[in-house]
Amino acid sequence: MKILNKQVDRLKDKNNKIESVIKDLSLENKKNMLITNEINTKLNKKDKQIDFLHNRIKTVEKLILLNSSRKKLKKIVMQYHWSKLIKQSGEFDITYYLDKHPDVKKSNIDPIKHYILYGADEGRNPSSQFSTVDYMINNPDTIKKGINPLVHYILSRNY
Repeated sequence: MKILNKQVDRLKDKNNKIESVIKDLSLENKKNMLITNEINTKLNKKDKQIDFLHNRIKTVEKLILLNSSRKKLKKIVMQYHWSKLIKQSGEFDITYYLDKHPDVKKSNIDPIKHYILYGADEGRNPSSQFSTVDYMINNPDTIKKGINPLVHYILSRNY
Protein backbone atom coordinates (compact mmCIF):
# COMPACT_ATOMS: atom_id res chain seq x y z
CA MET A 1 0.00 0.00 0.00
CA LYS A 2 2.91 2.27 0.69
CA ILE A 3 4.14 1.75 -2.83
CA LEU A 4 0.73 2.54 -4.13
CA ASN A 5 0.53 5.71 -2.03
CA LYS A 6 3.94 6.78 -3.29
CA GLN A 7 2.83 6.26 -6.84
CA VAL A 8 -0.35 8.22 -6.23
CA ASP A 9 1.69 11.04 -4.67
CA ARG A 10 4.03 11.07 -7.66
CA LEU A 11 1.09 11.13 -10.03
CA LYS A 12 -0.46 13.99 -8.06
CA ASP A 13 2.83 15.91 -8.31
CA LYS A 14 3.02 15.25 -12.01
CA ASN A 15 -0.62 16.28 -12.40
CA ASN A 16 0.04 19.52 -10.44
CA LYS A 17 3.04 20.25 -12.64
CA ILE A 18 0.98 19.59 -15.77
CA GLU A 19 -1.79 21.86 -14.50
CA SER A 20 0.77 24.54 -13.73
CA VAL A 21 2.21 24.26 -17.26
CA ILE A 22 -1.31 24.38 -18.73
CA LYS A 23 -2.05 27.47 -16.64
CA ASP A 24 1.19 29.14 -17.82
CA LEU A 25 0.44 28.20 -21.44
CA SER A 26 -3.07 29.53 -21.09
CA LEU A 27 -1.73 32.86 -19.80
CA GLU A 28 0.81 32.96 -22.67
CA ASN A 29 -1.94 32.16 -25.12
CA LYS A 30 -4.08 35.02 -23.77
CA LYS A 31 -1.09 37.40 -24.06
CA ASN A 32 -0.45 36.22 -27.60
CA MET A 33 -4.10 36.71 -28.51
CA LEU A 34 -4.03 40.26 -27.13
CA ILE A 35 -0.85 41.00 -29.09
CA THR A 36 -2.38 39.43 -32.21
CA ASN A 37 -5.53 41.54 -31.81
CA GLU A 38 -3.44 44.67 -31.31
CA ILE A 39 -1.38 43.87 -34.42
CA ASN A 40 -4.55 43.17 -36.44
CA THR A 41 -6.04 46.48 -35.31
CA LYS A 42 -2.90 48.33 -36.35
CA LEU A 43 -2.79 46.46 -39.67
CA ASN A 44 -6.43 47.35 -40.34
CA LYS A 45 -5.66 51.01 -39.67
CA LYS A 46 -2.65 50.83 -42.00
CA ASP A 47 -4.76 49.07 -44.65
CA LYS A 48 -7.33 51.87 -44.41
CA GLN A 49 -4.56 54.47 -44.69
CA ILE A 50 -3.14 52.65 -47.72
CA ASP A 51 -6.60 52.47 -49.32
CA PHE A 52 -7.14 56.17 -48.63
CA LEU A 53 -3.75 57.08 -50.14
CA HIS A 54 -4.34 54.78 -53.09
CA ASN A 55 -7.67 56.50 -53.76
CA ARG A 56 -5.99 59.92 -53.44
CA ILE A 57 -3.35 58.86 -55.96
CA LYS A 58 -6.07 57.70 -58.36
CA THR A 59 -7.85 61.02 -57.93
CA VAL A 60 -4.65 62.97 -58.59
CA GLU A 61 -3.93 60.83 -61.67
CA LYS A 62 -7.45 61.55 -62.97
CA LEU A 63 -6.99 65.27 -62.32
CA ILE A 64 -3.67 65.24 -64.15
CA LEU A 65 -5.26 63.50 -67.13
CA LEU A 66 -8.21 65.87 -67.02
CA ASN A 67 -5.90 68.88 -66.81
CA SER A 68 -3.82 67.51 -69.67
CA SER A 69 -6.98 66.99 -71.72
CA ARG A 70 -8.11 70.53 -70.90
CA LYS A 71 -4.75 71.91 -72.00
CA LYS A 72 -4.93 69.96 -75.24
CA LEU A 73 -8.50 71.11 -75.82
CA LYS A 74 -7.55 74.69 -75.00
CA LYS A 75 -4.64 74.47 -77.43
CA ILE A 76 -6.90 73.11 -80.18
CA VAL A 77 -9.48 75.86 -79.55
CA MET A 78 -6.76 78.53 -79.52
CA GLN A 79 -5.31 77.19 -82.78
CA TYR A 80 -8.75 77.30 -84.36
CA HIS A 81 -9.35 80.88 -83.25
CA TRP A 82 -5.85 81.96 -84.20
CA SER A 83 -6.21 80.38 -87.63
CA LYS A 84 -9.52 82.15 -88.17
CA LEU A 85 -8.10 85.47 -86.94
CA ILE A 86 -5.02 85.21 -89.18
CA LYS A 87 -7.14 84.33 -92.25
CA GLN A 88 -9.50 87.25 -91.64
CA SER A 89 -6.67 89.73 -91.05
CA GLY A 90 -5.07 89.37 -94.48
CA GLU A 91 -1.63 89.48 -92.80
CA PHE A 92 -0.67 85.98 -93.92
CA ASP A 93 0.58 85.61 -97.49
CA ILE A 94 0.00 81.96 -98.37
CA THR A 95 1.86 82.20 -101.70
CA TYR A 96 4.87 83.85 -100.04
CA TYR A 97 4.92 81.29 -97.22
CA LEU A 98 4.75 78.29 -99.56
CA ASP A 99 7.38 79.78 -101.93
CA LYS A 100 9.78 80.46 -99.05
CA HIS A 101 9.16 77.09 -97.42
CA PRO A 102 8.94 74.29 -99.99
CA ASP A 103 8.91 71.68 -97.20
CA VAL A 104 5.52 73.03 -96.12
CA LYS A 105 4.30 72.91 -99.71
CA LYS A 106 5.41 69.25 -100.00
CA SER A 107 3.74 68.30 -96.72
CA ASN A 108 0.31 69.46 -97.91
CA ILE A 109 -0.40 70.95 -94.49
CA ASP A 110 -2.45 74.14 -94.34
CA PRO A 111 0.21 76.91 -94.32
CA ILE A 112 -1.53 78.92 -91.60
CA LYS A 113 -1.86 75.84 -89.43
CA HIS A 114 1.83 75.08 -90.05
CA TYR A 115 2.79 78.62 -89.05
CA ILE A 116 0.74 78.38 -85.85
CA LEU A 117 2.04 74.92 -84.88
CA TYR A 118 5.65 75.12 -86.08
CA GLY A 119 6.55 78.08 -88.26
CA ALA A 120 6.52 80.82 -85.65
CA ASP A 121 8.64 78.73 -83.27
CA GLU A 122 11.07 78.10 -86.12
CA GLY A 123 11.28 81.82 -86.87
CA ARG A 124 9.54 81.59 -90.24
CA ASN A 125 7.85 84.71 -91.60
CA PRO A 126 4.19 84.65 -92.63
CA SER A 127 4.72 87.38 -95.23
CA SER A 128 7.38 89.69 -96.59
CA GLN A 129 5.89 92.45 -94.40
CA PHE A 130 6.23 90.66 -91.03
CA SER A 131 9.39 89.37 -89.34
CA THR A 132 8.52 86.78 -86.72
CA VAL A 133 11.93 86.94 -85.01
CA ASP A 134 12.04 90.74 -84.91
CA TYR A 135 8.53 90.86 -83.51
CA MET A 136 9.39 88.34 -80.75
CA ILE A 137 12.57 90.29 -79.88
CA ASN A 138 10.60 93.52 -79.60
CA ASN A 139 7.67 91.83 -77.81
CA PRO A 140 9.12 89.19 -75.47
CA ASP A 141 5.76 88.82 -73.73
CA THR A 142 4.62 86.79 -76.74
CA ILE A 143 7.16 84.13 -75.78
CA LYS A 144 6.36 84.29 -72.06
CA LYS A 145 2.61 84.01 -72.66
CA GLY A 146 2.88 81.48 -75.48
CA ILE A 147 1.03 83.72 -77.91
CA ASN A 148 1.73 83.41 -81.59
CA PRO A 149 3.60 86.59 -82.65
CA LEU A 150 1.39 87.29 -85.68
CA VAL A 151 -1.75 86.80 -83.58
CA HIS A 152 -0.32 89.17 -80.96
CA TYR A 153 0.42 91.73 -83.67
CA ILE A 154 -3.08 91.47 -85.15
CA LEU A 155 -4.76 91.73 -81.76
CA SER A 156 -2.61 94.66 -80.62
CA ARG A 157 -3.19 96.48 -83.91
CA ASN A 158 -6.97 96.09 -83.53
CA TYR A 159 -7.04 97.73 -80.08
